[in-house]
Amino acid sequence: MATLLAGGDWSEATSPWGVQVTPPLNYKTKNKKVRIHAGLGAIFIRRVLVRKKRGKMSRSKKPLSVKIDYVTIVFEQVKAWDVIRDLLKFRGMEWLFHEASGRIAHKGYTTLYSSGMINVYGNCPKTLANPNGSGAYLQLSGTGCRDLEIILQAQKRGWEDLFEDCIRLFGKDGFHLTRLDVAIDDRNEIPYFTIPQIRRKCERDEFVSRSKYFRFDESRCREGATGKTEYIGDEKSNIRYRFYDKDKEQVEKRNRTLSEVGSWKRTEIQLRDQVSHAFAMELIKRDARLEE
Repeated sequence: MATLLAGGDWSEATSPWGVQVTPPLNYKTKNKKVRIHAGLGAIFIRRVLVRKKRGKMSRSKKPLSVKIDYVTIVFEQVKAWDVIRDLLKFRGMEWLFHEASGRIAHKGYTTLYSSGMINVYGNCPKTLANPNGSGAYLQLSGTGCRDLEIILQAQKRGWEDLFEDCIRLFGKDGFHLTRLDVAIDDRNEIPYFTIPQIRRKCERDEFVSRSKYFRFDESRCREGATGKTEYIGDEKSNIRYRFYDKDKEQVEKRNRTLSEVGSWKRTEIQLRDQVSHAFAMELIKRDARLEE
């Protein structure tokens, strides 16, 4: 993960968006600002945000896992069935998609085609500007991403192959991503960082970001514990970070105990519009899996 997100080098470098990538913290230096920047949303979790133990910086042993956890793509001049048959490769298996009326706010789509949590919207009203009613919208929630990953694996494809097929089938200007979320999970009993640690970094202004906006939320969950969430970046900005107690969320959602779930801290990087599209193109350019 670190190689892909950080550009493969811990020295001073510049990301594809002209955002400076800085080296990690010097472990012997206190109160040095943590760089949280827009260059592919690189957060130096493996080397920067580590837990102190006995006066020294220590690392957790289990590797972090990283995955795409939300995707939306707009296709300008094609029909929903083109996306289903050609991009998702369901030709001959169209019966797996259920057709129903469905709309997206501020969009003209009138029909939803769904298989599990894989959603494709289409059938725009015909107008003088769009006489064929073209246009489609692919929407994948976290569960939808997991559903599609199973299908891609069976097809011997990955996310980078899917995005490359978008170019091959519809052209570089025939589609654009409007959102892409990256989730980084830490399942270590002693995590790389806790949410209160992130909160203190924000309150002390010990981070660097295009947005100086941050917000902390706390909610009570079972067993008398509280689930904590720290946001960096405005809700509508092109890049937003969310650090939260995934274990506490699962306790509430799955009706389980903390001991059953185990320690689970999640970092989510929400990318929108041109930043999400650039991230997908970077995966193609690097010809690498997201985990690499």
